[in-house]
Amino acid sequence: MMWCPLNGKYSKVVQTFTKFSREYRWNEVDNLICGDPDKAFSEGTRFRRLGFAIIPDRFSNMAQEQEYVGKFQRLLEYLNKLQQKDLQQKMEIKIITSMEDVKDKGPTIGTNRLGKNTVKRFVVDLRKSKRDNYAWMEMVLDSSFSTNRTFKINFQWLVASASKVEAQVQLLQRRCTQYGLKLVNIPHASISADVFVNPVCIFCVWLVCYRIN
Repeated sequence: MMWCPLNGKYSKVVQTFTKFSREYRWNEVDNLICGDPDKAFSEGTRFRRLGFAIIPDRFSNMAQEQEYVGKFQRLLEYLNKLQQKDLQQKMEIKIITSMEDVKDKGPTIGTNRLGKNTVKRFVVDLRKSKRDNYAWMEMVLDSSFSTNRTFKINFQWLVASASKVEAQVQLLQRRCTQYGLKLVNIPHASISADVFVNPVCIFCVWLVCYRIN
């Protein structure tokens, strides 16, 4: 038990120590760098990533909620355009409003926060022309959008320069500002499969949601 100053009480933490670390997947990383058509990151690949979340608006009536849904649908159209042209498939993101009966009362991303069943993935080709150096990144989105919960958007890359990724981040921020969406950066620990990344730090989770009276 360790004292957590954020919530003012002791919290239980777990840390596992092993004699040998997990075997690094060198062959998988080599294939990704060399242009493996099956571009997919795993938790042990040690890829770089950035996390963002869309904070829901406060609603006083159903008309404002539908306006918020319309803002997100405009953003979804932009994200669909980022997919590779040869692999382009329209993403089906489930939209959940406050009037719908939601059986799952927990967070959008469960115990395995990057599980295949809870997120949508697609590859973004960062080359302006075929003559440019091989560069791409992966975008990971929540599979469902709820009007009273945050919606997570993750950038994951291993074969891309920081300047190209930063350009995509700025484009996303610009679009969200244009559509009236509140996009904020979130810490990496919030999207990791292991919440106890640091054995001497307490990771606190609060569920924040808005309700329409």
